[in-house]
Amino acid sequence: SYREVVLKGDANEFRVGDITDVLMQDFDQLKNCKAYLCGDANLVSAIRKKLFIAGIPMRQIQADAFVTAKPLPKGANHELRS
Repeated sequence: SYREVVLKGDANEFRVGDITDVLMQDFDQLKNCKAYLCGDANLVSAIRKKLFIAGIPMRQIQADAFVTAKPLPKGANHELRS
């Protein structure tokens, strides 16, 4: 089954809280769960570690960490090249 969990937000729209805590409320064991994470790179890394320690194998944890590029130096060429 699918559970959409957000760390902060509207409890009427999503499950709110720490994903590890929410999963542990719903399942006796997490070894058969799969997790799909997205968000800030530091947050994704921390949650990935918590889920692994809680029992989800790393191969079952997928993540899309949001990162930003460093701004170009002043006066740099802003053209994209392939």
